[in-house]
Amino acid sequence: MANVINLGADLGAMGSALTLLLGGSSRLYAVGFGMAYVLAEIVLSYAFYAGFPKWLTVSLFAYVAVVLTVHVPWRAAWLATLVPHLSFGAG
Repeated sequence: MANVINLGADLGAMGSALTLLLGGSSRLYAVGFGMAYVLAEIVLSYAFYAGFPKWLTVSLFAYVAVVLTVHVPWRAAWLATLVPHLSFGAG
């Protein structure tokens, strides 16, 4: 069950990422990604297919690259993470 939920979250994230790049419906993109993966599993050999998503995960290193290149005010970031900020305004 956890794998199915994780797969759904991954497809949703890919659809949302493509929406940021191209616009359009993230749900439609997520369904398209799901169909493409199912088709790839059926048509391609497992050795080729298994290597494809593995190399796509290299893009996750972009998170590390962003942290290393962007100047983050770490003290303020940790303070905002650990100390709750309450506001009672209408906004």
